[in-house]
Amino acid sequence: MNIRRLAEEVDRNYDYFQRHMSEFLPAEYGRYALLRAEQVVGFFESADAAEERGERFGDGIYSIQLVDPAPINLGAFSNG
Repeated sequence: MNIRRLAEEVDRNYDYFQRHMSEFLPAEYGRYALLRAEQVVGFFESADAAEERGERFGDGIYSIQLVDPAPINLGAFSNG
C-alpha cells in the first residue's frame, strides 16, 4: 500500500465528508460512513463493519468517518 496515496485519500475524503455532513444528518447520525474517492460507499452500524466492507477494495485505500456533527477524524482504517 502506498502510504502517501492513503494519506491523500483520507484528507480528500474527510474534506468531502465535512462539506456534505448536513446531507447525512439526521438519518445516518451515529453510523459510520465508508468513503472512497470522495464518495460514500455506504453507512454501517460499526467501524468494524465499515472496515470489513472497505477491505474488499484490496488496496486499502479508503477511510471511515463517524456521522456526528462534532468534528472527529477517525483517520484511515486499512488492512496494510
